[in-house]
Amino acid sequence: MRNGMAKAIRQTDRPAPPAGARAGAFTLIELMVSVSMIVLMALYAGSFMVQISKTISTSEATLTANANMRAAADHLRQDISSVTQDGFLAIVTREVSASVSGTTYRRVVPHLVLTSVGTYRSLLDGTFADSARIDYSLTNLGYKADDRGTADANDDVVYGVLFRRAILLDPGSATANDHERMTLKYYHANSIGASPPLVRHMLSTYLTPNTQYAFTYPDGSQETFTSMTTPPTMRVPPLTLGDVSAIWPYMIDEVAGLKIEWTDGTRDASGKLNWYGQDHPRNPQWTQVSAAQQDMLAAPLPEFNLVLTTGTGGGTTPLYCALWTFRNKADWPKALRVEMLVGDPPQQHEVIVGLVR
Repeated sequence: MRNGMAKAIRQTDRPAPPAGARAGAFTLIELMVSVSMIVLMALYAGSFMVQISKTISTSEATLTANANMRAAADHLRQDISSVTQDGFLAIVTREVSASVSGTTYRRVVPHLVLTSVGTYRSLLDGTFADSARIDYSLTNLGYKADDRGTADANDDVVYGVLFRRAILLDPGSATANDHERMTLKYYHANSIGASPPLVRHMLSTYLTPNTQYAFTYPDGSQETFTSMTTPPTMRVPPLTLGDVSAIWPYMIDEVAGLKIEWTDGTRDASGKLNWYGQDHPRNPQWTQVSAAQQDMLAAPLPEFNLVLTTGTGGGTTPLYCALWTFRNKADWPKALRVEMLVGDPPQQHEVIVGLVR
């Protein structure tokens, strides 16, 4: 009897578990829910970190593109504001081409060429000259397809390198690298061979893309030059020492668009400045006019078709050229506007520079 009561007391010493309570182990469903929540949180954190990384990369690329654009804008302002009317100023278009998946696509890009005075230092040998022939345009690097990956010119973005090539006009040095013997006075001397002087016709032969021309100096010696609008060959990024030495004209890469326009100071009906170029020419009939025809006019318009001038340099595609020389100083433009799409994704930048007379 006593043993039975003790046993009963020991059993009643254990508190009864609360209603609905279970043993300490988790059920399979609870484990699956916990693991799923952990996986979802990890995926969310990973996606968040990827998005942060992309944002940082885009911001860095934007900062780099903006810094490069500021440097290019500084050069443009300095060069254009230092242009000399004793030389010439030209805006020329030329064809560029590239292949995507075996298909060749073509684009037309502008090319700015001008003569400028000041102090110019060679990037290759450190010598100096007091004048230079400077040109800006895009190299022909090819296409970067969009994320659809199709070889379709309508949804591909063409990227090139913006270059600035300053050729020192130095009669005391041989024509090589970034030096040239043909100075400003030679442009005058070689164009006064007819009445009226065929200034535009002469310069148009120098400006026609992907050609060569021979120049005769006053002493009778001759020299063969590559066209002023033939772009430099460079590899970005450089892979060899030769690539490094050829990259000196480099300014900005990943340039998806370039437009160069000029204004004579006139305004449209809304009061805005008229900006002219191939897309909006001052002379709608420029494709039917040659440089030689312009030379014969007493008050020539600056625009003509380079293909009609030489019959080369672009097949049947008209090549726009607006050209101002020492012969028509009063008609030079009031300002130039350069627009660029830079970076990935492309961002638009604009530089407007007035010409000092």
